[in-house]
Amino acid sequence: MILIYTDNITARLKYAFNLVFGNILGIEISFTDNKDDYLKAGTPKLYYSNQKPDFEISKNDNNQNGLFIYASDLLFETEIKPQNIVVFDYEDQKVMFPTNNFSLLPFDPFASIFYIVTRYEEYLPFDADIHNRFTSCNSILSKNDILDKPIVNIWALLLLKKIKEYYPEIESANRKFQFISTIDIDNAYAFKYKGFIRTIAGLAKSFFYNFKEIKSRVSTISGYKNDKYDTYLYIENSHKKYNLKPIFFFLIGKYGKYDKNLSSNNNNFRKLIFELAGKYNIGLHPSYISNNNFNSLAKEKKDLSEIVNKEITKSRMHFIKLKFPDTYKNLIQINIREDYTMGFPEICGFRAGICTPFKFYNLSDEIETNLTVFPFQIMDLTLNKYMKLSPSDAINYIESIINRIKEVNGTFISIWHNESLCEAGIWKNWRMVYEKMLELAEK
Repeated sequence: MILIYTDNITARLKYAFNLVFGNILGIEISFTDNKDDYLKAGTPKLYYSNQKPDFEISKNDNNQNGLFIYASDLLFETEIKPQNIVVFDYEDQKVMFPTNNFSLLPFDPFASIFYIVTRYEEYLPFDADIHNRFTSCNSILSKNDILDKPIVNIWALLLLKKIKEYYPEIESANRKFQFISTIDIDNAYAFKYKGFIRTIAGLAKSFFYNFKEIKSRVSTISGYKNDKYDTYLYIENSHKKYNLKPIFFFLIGKYGKYDKNLSSNNNNFRKLIFELAGKYNIGLHPSYISNNNFNSLAKEKKDLSEIVNKEITKSRMHFIKLKFPDTYKNLIQINIREDYTMGFPEICGFRAGICTPFKFYNLSDEIETNLTVFPFQIMDLTLNKYMKLSPSDAINYIESIINRIKEVNGTFISIWHNESLCEAGIWKNWRMVYEKMLELAEK
């Protein structure tokens, strides 16, 4: 147990301290704003304030008054405003929110972690991309070349290291590296079950733009050839090798410019969903349009629940469309309890700086919610389309990310698509990448 003293126990402060000590380090804490109770306590203790204590805080093993960390104003504020972020080096790491000479650390880890994990900067005005998304180039982590590090976990471990210098008896939880494999089904089949109009349109498109594809399309439709996106048996066998169970996310929204899966009324599509739901956890892949249309979001969840005859509690937004706090507020309203959207589509890494699942804190309402955010780090489209890595370079990059997560005993989450495992076109030789990723994660 560590006793935390602070002048004002705010919602922000409780969230930040519980995230660091509870989620990441696995250490029990309690709070007090009573100085007498704090001074009388015989347990390890931490004084967090933006005012130097009016009693002596000394740095020695026999210290009875605890350890002092100078507090930035962030956790005591209730407004969302631009912050003057100062980034500097400490113990070979980039850190933020500098403190004073009396502080245990030269930076405020709690304010730093709160700012990054809550996605504070995404509540402020920013230059959006064509899909109205916050891009990595806007991120303070990207601007300081630490987007590819689980910097929040690293900061938490720096704090623990320093505390244990004075309280060596403190034991943190023995966290273990975990791997969660996820599969997005944006387009269940390349050619099959599309219906008359879409099939004719597809043939016409192939005739004018990709004549070589006509033979493959006709052979698949007529049943002489397996559909190239029908990679489900391969996915199943690949995971069985390591006793893994992936999570499948299904896009079932109404057909549109960016939503091109089969209709949720299509019997073959429904059969696929039902069969996979009988073996694995599944979630909703809310359509592109649903991010700005709550009725569509609610209907998609209802439709998927009816297909599998059970409640759907997991989601990941299509196109990684994530707007704060609207997206998560809408998901909470339809009773989604786990979301896997936290990451950037255009670059791999750590959008929220963390590789530990955490509760979403709604800055607009100043409240910790029951929605658990599962941040991902690797996506197939990112590696191939955006970062333009070769299969061999992609393997090396994935290994570096996995190793960094293993160093902090975090959770590695990957996104793959059934279509990217087809071994055709731009995805030639990418099964090798997928298989190697599973191997590296399970080593």
